[in-house]
Parts: sequence; structure tokens; C-alpha cells
Amino acid sequence: MRLWRRARESGIEPEAVERRAFELLFSGGSPLPVGHLVTTLHADPDPLQAIVADLEDKGVLQLDAGGRIVGVSGLSVEPTAHEFVIDGVRRWTWCAFDALGFVASAGRGGAVRSRCPQTGSPVLVRLQDGQVEADPATAVVVFADRPEGRVREVWCPYVNLFWAEEAARHWMEHNNVSGEIQSPGASAQAGARRFERFFAT
Repeated sequence: MRLWRRARESGIEPEAVERRAFELLFSGGSPLPVGHLVTTLHADPDPLQAIVADLEDKGVLQLDAGGRIVGVSGLSVEPTAHEFVIDGVRRWTWCAFDALGFVASAGRGGAVRSRCPQTGSPVLVRLQDGQVEADPATAVVVFADRPEGRVREVWCPYVNLFWAEEAARHWMEHNNVSGEIQSPGASAQAGARRFERFFAT
């Protein structure tokens, strides 16, 4: 608690740590030592470490076994089931909503690749000039209701791209998941609003 107070008193905000970690992971593509955040934010190491620990505890930030940052706010530099490509840069996300939202937020076009959890079939979504094209055209997104807890663990595993609405409904029923079935375009639009702060110039 004392370290947290020191962090706030020194002017370090969790949002600034979150955004800088996102920028560095997206641009660098490799695990990020917390010490590098200390340097780039010109921060006191102990209070900043307290913020990192708090963000990790909330599931906003992911650390590897060595204490390096490998994911933040849905972005991951470790391969997951959801891959996105922007300007030839390949990264991964914790859920399908993140991937669609990141590409839409960047506003430069790109693609999202995933697999339907029900059928195992590949799903590809291309975004370009405000247009969203899914392959197959029947693809949908399950946007699960969000429970309390660490978002990466209690919500992200249930937000996926599906081959078709029928497959999504079967999967939701089998896994006791409640939520909304959306088009990839609707998810991308909502994600663009959610994640625009990470891509604002």
C-alpha cells in the first residue's frame, strides 16, 4: 500500500503504465522486462513494480515465469488461438474481440485468424477501408457475459470466432456460456471504440 501511494504521488498512473507496456509489446514483439518500463517512463522502480503487480492481479497484464511482461490489455507476444496482422506485424490476443478491435482501432487494415472452438475449422476476417470480410461468410463472434474476476482467465477464453451461428450456439450450450452472438463487423466496431486509446497518435 505504501508503494502504491508513492506511485500515485510521483505522478505514475496505471493507465500510463498499461499504455506504454502495450506500445512496447506491439512494437517490439518480445517479452518486456519491467526495468525497461522504468527507464522509458523515468519512474521510481519500486512504485512502478507495485503498479505492475496490481495490474497483473487484476488480469490486465500478464507476466512470464521470469517476471517479464508478455501480455497487456488483450495483446500478447506469445502465440494464442487468436492471431492478427497489421502492416505485416503479427501478434496475438487473449480473445477474438481483442484481435478484431486492435485491427479496427489501428485503422490501417489487417487480418485476424482464429479457429472455431466447436468445429476446429479456421476462420479468417479481413478489415480494410472500413469493410469487414469474413471467411467463411457465416462466421460470428461469441461475446460472452463478463463475470467478476481476472478478465484474462474468467472472460477471454469464452470470447471466440465461430464458423457459423449454429456452431456458436452448440458451444455456448455445451459450455454453459451466456452472452451475445455478434457479426465480426459489429465486434470490430465495438473493439475500435474500446481500444482506440492504444493507437491514438
